[in-house]
Amino acid sequence: MAQLRGRPVENKIYGIRIEEPEVDFATTARSFGIGARDPSRRREN
Repeated sequence: MAQLRGRPVENKIYGIRIEEPEVDFATTARSFGIGARDPSRRREN
């Protein structure tokens, strides 16, 4: 995919997963001035 997009193959591991630490999207939204509620429970697979 990196070659297809004309990017260095050495960077292929970056941006693949967002897992650890879990992203707090409510806090991220509030940082942009958007109202958001905290999740009531963690979403499991």
